[in-house]
Amino acid sequence: MSNKSVKIQQVVMTLLSVFFLVGVGYYGNKNKKVEDESTEVATVENAVEHKEEEIVENQVAIEEVKEEEKVEEVATLPALLLLQSKYHTYTREYVAKVKLKYSTPVRETVEGRIVSILAREGQMVSEGQAMYDIEVGSLNMTKKERDRELNEYKNLKKDIERAENKMQKLARKDTTAFLKQRQIVDDLRQQLKTLNESINGDNKKYTRYTIKAEREGIVRNLNLRVGDVLAANDKNILYNLVGYDVYFDIPSNELPQWKKGLAGEGQTTVVSSFEGVGGQRVPFKLNIKGDSELVFLDKSSAVQENLKLRDDGGIDNKIILSIVYKDVIEIPVTAISIDPEGRQEITVINGNGDSIKKTINPIRKYASYVLVSDSSLEGTSIRTGK
Repeated sequence: MSNKSVKIQQVVMTLLSVFFLVGVGYYGNKNKKVEDESTEVATVENAVEHKEEEIVENQVAIEEVKEEEKVEEVATLPALLLLQSKYHTYTREYVAKVKLKYSTPVRETVEGRIVSILAREGQMVSEGQAMYDIEVGSLNMTKKERDRELNEYKNLKKDIERAENKMQKLARKDTTAFLKQRQIVDDLRQQLKTLNESINGDNKKYTRYTIKAEREGIVRNLNLRVGDVLAANDKNILYNLVGYDVYFDIPSNELPQWKKGLAGEGQTTVVSSFEGVGGQRVPFKLNIKGDSELVFLDKSSAVQENLKLRDDGGIDNKIILSIVYKDVIEIPVTAISIDPEGRQEITVINGNGDSIKKTINPIRKYASYVLVSDSSLEGTSIRTGK
């Protein structure tokens, strides 16, 4: 090949190389530019998204602040309360105490056999009340007395026969008359039974006596059984009659409220009760004498028979006292303010919506409210914020 041809070939190759390099540079820069543009677009989009989220968050925070301001604003506004009268009960419990006044042992002074027991253990009996019946034997019956009983027995059987015949006739006619006649027949039969037992018994006459209580008291340690034969002047104790004083203490600082409650003149009622053996409430009349802190209960059988006595001589009963207030109004302490003179007052809203100060005199105070007896406040509205 000639030198000229070689040179031409070298020039062509050089030109092709130049064109190739220029092309690679152009397309490379173009692709990089596209990538840069994509990255820039993504960055802008992310920034926009973050900005939108920040705006939303700021908007929510603004709304929350507004809501808090609203709540605070509502909380600072005094609320209104409509006053209405009602019944209110205040209750206080005290410990019951007991003092033994006497314990009288009872022994038998008459010889005989117990045929019936009329009292029970723990019963409150009054003086002269029947305790039990005793049958006392005497002289042997005479032949004349026994013949009289036999004749009486025969006549009584005839009377029963006639009464039964009459009862059978009335059964078909008059129901009311039949029932009355049947009662007559039953009574005659009972008489016949008693007479028959007397005739078939031993040959002695018996006299029945009713033994009565010598004084009032609670029956304790009852040792009687039907059929027991008692000996006169026996040293064995049949039972004891026990007397108690039941009382409780009212602290001096609480005494005025109960005295005032008892003198309530219709506005208050005091209810007093004694907790019984089974937990039931036994009512009693509260009687406070002067300024004495000791209050004694009346000696009623309901109280005396419900003493829960302990081995040490004390009792486990409680006293429950209640004051019932009629037509009183409860006012929360948040509605009460103190005027310059130290008087308690409330803010009343009249019909025009104006606020008016009104002095109150509570009759009882609690931690969160007071009681007021004032009919003029019925149906009015007050502000509960000071």
